[in-house]
Amino acid sequence: MKSFDKEIKQFLIEGTFNNNLDDVGNINLFTDPIDINQRYIEFGLNNYLYNNEQIASLYDVEIKEFAIPKPISIINDIDNNTNQLVQENENLRNQLNAIISADNQNSASAVIDASKDIIIKLRIQLNEGKTSDDFSDAFPYLKK
Repeated sequence: MKSFDKEIKQFLIEGTFNNNLDDVGNINLFTDPIDINQRYIEFGLNNYLYNNEQIASLYDVEIKEFAIPKPISIINDIDNNTNQLVQENENLRNQLNAIISADNQNSASAVIDASKDIIIKLRIQLNEGKTSDDFSDAFPYLKK
C-alpha cells in the first residue's frame, strides 16, 4: 500500500493536499493501480447517537417531501362556489319543472276550451240553440 508520509508533510507545511478525485467524487489512492483495492479508500459505517434537540435547534428536521399539503383557501372558495352553483341549479330546475307543469295544465284547459267552442258552434249550426249560453258547461255540452 502507498505511504502518505510525503503528502501529510506537504499538508502540514503548505496546508494543501492533492486528493485525486475522479469524476464521481471517489478518492483515488493511485492513478494507475495494479489491484482494484489500491484505488479506493474504504470508510467504515458507524452508528452515531445524536442529540435530536440540539439538531432541531439548528436545523428544520421535519420531512416535507411526503407531507400532505394543506388545502389552500382558494380551493375552499372554489368548493363553496361550486356547492352554491349546484344549489342554485337545483332551485332553477325545480322552478322550471313547476312552470312546465303549469303550462301543461294551461295547455290542457286551452284544448278543452277550444273543443268546447267547436262543439257548441256545431250544435248552434244544427239549430239546437242560438248562443253559447244555451248549452251546459259540462261535456257533451247539451242544451240546458
